Amino acid sequence: MKYIITTLSKATDIGINPIGHLKKGENIILNEKELISNALLVGDLDQKIKGIGAKAYTSLYIKRLIKAEGYGI
Repeated sequence: MKYIITTLSKATDIGINPIGHLKKGENIILNEKELISNALLVGDLDQKIKGIGAKAYTSLYIKRLIKAEGYGI
């Protein structure tokens, strides 16, 4: 599974409710299923990630990032 870091404003623009997501400042972490099933974005996962100007990370990397940077709900 991939995890995507984007901004809160971009996430809400595509209809994602930030409640219950890990956040830090203006950044929010989404999982790939949230983008794959999003009807407002077109293309495959990589195109959807680029469409919102985000970056994708592996689960191992994102776990380290959450701890290191202090993401929280």
